[in-house]
Amino acid sequence: MYSQIVKGLLPILLLIIAGCSTTPTSFSDEPGQTPGVIPGFQYSIDKTTHVRLWVQNSYRVTVAVLVDEVKTPGNYYASVPLTDLSGRRLTEGMYTYHIKTQYQSSSGVFYLHK
Repeated sequence: MYSQIVKGLLPILLLIIAGCSTTPTSFSDEPGQTPGVIPGFQYSIDKTTHVRLWVQNSYRVTVAVLVDEVKTPGNYYASVPLTDLSGRRLTEGMYTYHIKTQYQSSSGVFYLHK
């Protein structure tokens, strides 16, 4: 079972884009955690906008689409599943997350570690 997500070389990333911010959260194998789900991203929306948040592997293949809908102002959380869109288990390695609104987009990296 995966025990944590380690952020890339930079300290914890906080992305702020056109009224939207997101922070990757770490994962620990704690009792009470939902099996098969890595805690994912907390993000805030300042104004109503379409939000798309997705994860790609090191080959730039999209492995998960976490959010793809219009969101109203507020705080949100999106979990990252342990399987890709085809149902295959995610492997250890570097992943890139992308967040895009109607106004701007941004991305960051994290490392999935067993």
